[in-house]
Amino acid sequence: MIEQLAKYPQHMARLLTIKSKIYTVVDSLEVYGALSKEPVKKEDLDKIDFIKFNVSDLWAKSFDCGWFCFKGKIPNQAKGKHVVALINIEGEGVVYRDNEVQQGITQVLDGIDLVQSAKGKQVVELFNSAEGGEKIELYVDAGYNKLSGKARIRRKDVAICNDDILFYYYDYLTLLNLITTYGKNTELTKERLEEIKKALSLSYKSFVKKEYALAHEILSKEIVKPANEGCMEYTAIGHAHIDLAWLWPVRETKRKGVRTFATACHNMQKNPNYKFGASQAQLFQWVKEEAPSLYEDVKKYVKEERFEIQGGMWTENDCNIPSGESIIRQFLYGEKFFRDEFDKTCKVVWLPDVFGYPASLPQIMKKCGKDYFMTIKLSWNEHNKFPYKTFVWKGIDDTSVLAHMPPQGTYNSHATPISLVQSDLRNPQKDSIKEALLVYGIGDGGGGPGEAHIEMVDREKSIQGLPEVKSGFAVDFFEDLEKKYISVIPEYKGELYLEKHQGTYTSQARSKMHNRRIEEMLHTVEWLTVVAELNRIPFDKNKIDEIWKEVLLYQFHDIIPGSSIKRVYDESIKRYGEMEDELTKMRDTLLATLSTSQKLSAINTIDFDRKEFVKVDDKWYIAEVDKYSSSVLDALNISEITDLKYGDDYISNSKLKVVFDEKGNITSCYDKVLNKELCKNLFNQFIIYTDPKLHYNAWDIKQNYRELKKFYPVLTDVKTYIDGPEIIREHSFKFNNSSIVQRIVLNSDDYMLSFFTIVDWQETLKMLRCEFEPTVFSDKVNCDIQFGNIDRSTKNQTSIEKAQYEICAHKFVNVDEDEYGVALINNCKYGHYVKDGVISLNLLRSPIYPDPTCDKGKQYFNYAFYPHQGLWNECDLVKRAYCFNNQLLISDYLINLGQIVDVDNDNIIVETIKVAENAKGIVMRLYERYGEPCVAKVKVGFKFKGSYLTNMLEEIESKIDNSCLAFAPYEIKTLYFELVD
Repeated sequence: MIEQLAKYPQHMARLLTIKSKIYTVVDSLEVYGALSKEPVKKEDLDKIDFIKFNVSDLWAKSFDCGWFCFKGKIPNQAKGKHVVALINIEGEGVVYRDNEVQQGITQVLDGIDLVQSAKGKQVVELFNSAEGGEKIELYVDAGYNKLSGKARIRRKDVAICNDDILFYYYDYLTLLNLITTYGKNTELTKERLEEIKKALSLSYKSFVKKEYALAHEILSKEIVKPANEGCMEYTAIGHAHIDLAWLWPVRETKRKGVRTFATACHNMQKNPNYKFGASQAQLFQWVKEEAPSLYEDVKKYVKEERFEIQGGMWTENDCNIPSGESIIRQFLYGEKFFRDEFDKTCKVVWLPDVFGYPASLPQIMKKCGKDYFMTIKLSWNEHNKFPYKTFVWKGIDDTSVLAHMPPQGTYNSHATPISLVQSDLRNPQKDSIKEALLVYGIGDGGGGPGEAHIEMVDREKSIQGLPEVKSGFAVDFFEDLEKKYISVIPEYKGELYLEKHQGTYTSQARSKMHNRRIEEMLHTVEWLTVVAELNRIPFDKNKIDEIWKEVLLYQFHDIIPGSSIKRVYDESIKRYGEMEDELTKMRDTLLATLSTSQKLSAINTIDFDRKEFVKVDDKWYIAEVDKYSSSVLDALNISEITDLKYGDDYISNSKLKVVFDEKGNITSCYDKVLNKELCKNLFNQFIIYTDPKLHYNAWDIKQNYRELKKFYPVLTDVKTYIDGPEIIREHSFKFNNSSIVQRIVLNSDDYMLSFFTIVDWQETLKMLRCEFEPTVFSDKVNCDIQFGNIDRSTKNQTSIEKAQYEICAHKFVNVDEDEYGVALINNCKYGHYVKDGVISLNLLRSPIYPDPTCDKGKQYFNYAFYPHQGLWNECDLVKRAYCFNNQLLISDYLINLGQIVDVDNDNIIVETIKVAENAKGIVMRLYERYGEPCVAKVKVGFKFKGSYLTNMLEEIESKIDNSCLAFAPYEIKTLYFELVD
């Protein structure tokens, strides 16, 4: 902004002169501070010692904390004047006055901070009309949150604010900002430009004469001239995008939330027209805990419809990595919080900064009561401009939501005339759809909108030469948009793929592994609580809710993607372990309570019947278990296993022969039943790619990484042996200081080749992948996503195909050709490359920012190669993927689980079984897996009063006949069975 204003040097000089006259310093405050590495609660201030600080004194390095007390009194010369304190601590802080939160303060965090009446947010209101002699005592809870540098006390003044000059300053700034848009702004004519320039000069003459009211009046006449007919109209909503962790730890986000909400409420007190919105129930929960009185102010402004509750989710979560059930829980817990606390529901899904959106998300949104979707992220595409700013987004099941991307392409707009013109220029639909959103304010500790934002929005309501601006809620904008323009809004079907940040599918692999494990553990425990409920056995629902909410926190879009600092992962991985221990204890307690006899048994936690080999205490057994059930293990007669063979360079069973070269790569994978070679070149080749310094961060992978220098681990040891029904070839590799130990396992009479892997990764700026080049390939790859699957192109012909050089999938990817297919299944990986005849799984990365230790150390993960006759939806691939991710549980006791549910159609998967939120029934979540309409009978093994279809928030929609349920392709149904008392 400064560069654009500087194009008019005379006006810029005048602006600076006006600014210099706004505040007259009349005294200085004394300041005392108490410093700490971690935050100190306000109620503990009597336990710490304060020492005196002077201007320029150092008080903090990265993430240091401190409490400051600013003391003084109003001098008599300020009597009758508007008096403020000007405080600059080069950090973030919340100001307490009379023991209550008053407002937040910040250093300069954005360009617009430089043009405010005082840089950053450093103006602390004291008295609108001072009496003189009043005592000043301000406490500031402060933090310094930069990764480098130091913070010093820079300012601690008492000043008189000349409101007439302040108002005139923002008149001048707004109009000067407007004239800098000439040449690009289609609303600003040459005549209008000259008219404004003349008014600026004339008003400044009055200012020089100290005729401030007249100077303001001259410019006000230009500001109230109405906008041109037919121009765009922007709904402006104040906002502060807050990452719940990123370049700072979670503990600091709690304080950022308090500072931000304090500033929002302070602005509402000052300006009756101001409206602000915030998302993320987790953030509101923290503010409630950290600053109860401030939270009551928030509730007051929400009730007055000045503070908008946005999103209806627990966090602004990543949408690529979490399971479909996890995404639903974001809405379930978020919506419950906002209803309980504010009596509000949210219709707008607010995910401005998330790194891509799966094609199953519209159905989840709609069935969680959401009609509208806001993001800006697709404007970040690096290769193909997304065609729309307003569109109807259709998912894989044809469910649709109305989507909008604020055309400026930011959720941190300055809300200046320059911002409005940029919005117009970047909007390809401005001729047909005349409304758009403007989301303005500084996020991540910047406190949201500051004085300059708000003053300019007030002046931009209708100025000739600009689009019109109105302050309003996002939900009102969407409802108006739908009512006026739905007939001309285009449709877009499928995933919203972000052509950037594909490294987030892989970075911080340990965190992603824990996330998938804990999702599975929660699934198991919730199913067992249903069994407990049916048997009238108590369980701790509150503990499950607590764990869910913490898991949802770590699924925030800068935590689970791997783009936060080291401390975030040190803390979250420790908590994952503790939560897993809690769930294990809860699971084992339930199993022990449900046991009926002491017999070695297997427990199947998923919706597929299974027959598998299991090993317990060096003995092998056969487990044959129905879906969601348990059964006694039968001893395996090892002598009956006769098909396993091996030599120096191969392993084989009745289905496959797998041959290895001297480097440890697979050179042949032969289907002995169909006499078909599956390996075109090499299978399971470890390749270490260069992650160049140009793309040194956790977010991004360079598009041409496959053309850069690559390395290959060296095979150092090979062992082959038979263990019961398994033949195992164990490889050891070395590369620099890194090592890989992998067990390649082939079961008797089975087609699946499994790879159980331990890596001690010690590399920097490297990326480890395993790659397969099969003889079977096609122009599309089928990818497992939440509640369904999508096909993506494997070609590299169009710019869109070339941009999808890394794709996200959950449990598997699969290619089919001529009624035969090959799949790569995994148990905790997400990043894939499937092009040029190669199926490549991204295993580990080691970027240096923001965590230079990313992925270093011991890593554990498994994947499997699965060839199959028939296409992916004609074989048992989906079952294999579920089983690979959900191991059978082994118990010393036979468990009385009963037959809770059975569905007579294999297209339908019972994904979730849980006790209803109202504690009066059982909820089941089912979905159609193959994209085919079908009818299914759902049989349950317990008595119930009635069966109902609900939305995903478990609100009843209709009574159903569960013996005949019609499913549309990829449809998700939530069923509620009301229990008999």
